[in-house]
Amino acid sequence: GGKGTFRGKVHVNEGYELYQVITDFGDALEIFREAIQNSYDEGATEIYINVDEKKGLRDDKILTIDIIDNGAGLAKENVAKFFDVANSSKVDDGYIVKPNKHGYKGHGAKVFFNAKLVQISSKTKDGECWASEMVDAVGQISEKGELYYSDTINPSDIGMELPVEWESGFMVRIISPYYFLSYHNRYKLNHINLRDYCKWFTLMGTIEILYNDSIKDQNTVFYLNGVL
Repeated sequence: GGKGTFRGKVHVNEGYELYQVITDFGDALEIFREAIQNSYDEGATEIYINVDEKKGLRDDKILTIDIIDNGAGLAKENVAKFFDVANSSKVDDGYIVKPNKHGYKGHGAKVFFNAKLVQISSKTKDGECWASEMVDAVGQISEKGELYYSDTINPSDIGMELPVEWESGFMVRIISPYYFLSYHNRYKLNHINLRDYCKWFTLMGTIEILYNDSIKDQNTVFYLNGVL
């Protein structure tokens, strides 16, 4: 209903917006909420989460979070839809959310990126097996105001092969997530705490899996190994 001539295009400060999307999460454990949600959306019947802490060469501790499922996987041509902001494979060309999808804004998985290294590996029923990685997203933004991920690589080159008996699947590995550097957040990864979070705040513990026709017969089995 405006009468003016539209001349002033609104611009987005790309680096600042990327930084805000990656770091603006209320609880570091949203990593697990987003991962489980994505696994359900891809029809996974098995989800494995393993949190491991190993001593590094300089006596520091290296924290690694692995999230693996036997869902549909991600086609290589859609790799950008994992790394991009506001570009989701769960939304069609008319900006309509596809049926029975939970994560669709293209923001949620960015909670993974606040880490020294994020690696993904995918296997699809079409026979594709590929991996990609993003190094120090926040550092990239600080230095260049932009964010890049690698070309696709062989999963075996980074130790992220999915089980050979699976027709398809997807894996996310988060190495040294910055959220958990402080003890205030680190204790949340203790097995009992992480188990309770998954039961109360993720799809694993909601009544939706009892009445949502698209997932109630999925019979998804969840395996969790937090830090002892």
